[in-house]
Amino acid sequence: LLQDPKIKKIGHGIRQDLKDCRKSFPHVHAFSDKASQVIELQELWKLKAAAAAAVKKSEKKKKKKKTEKPPESLSKLGQSLVGKPLQKSKAFSNWSRRPLTPAQIYYAALDAHVALQILQKLNN
Repeated sequence: LLQDPKIKKIGHGIRQDLKDCRKSFPHVHAFSDKASQVIELQELWKLKAAAAAAVKKSEKKKKKKKTEKPPESLSKLGQSLVGKPLQKSKAFSNWSRRPLTPAQIYYAALDAHVALQILQKLNN
């Protein structure tokens, strides 16, 4: 899944997540640094913000304005682009405990859904 180039991996801080997984599970080949089609929402946001600032600058012929800093979390990025924050109450629960609770499963699905919505907004 992680190494399949046909499948996009989208996330906020996803490269760090993959690095943490490699550290925690060095024996698991899937977490090698060969993950492909990884889309880091923070990096994409920075590129879009810089492009928008350049267009604005060229249109208004003003002094160079510092590029806006990206929101620190998926929730804040979602708030900024989609208009809704992601509730983080389950983000710091015990994810190693099985079975996952229905609330954790819901949070994980919502996290993935919000990441897709953010990607769509950034690509528009």
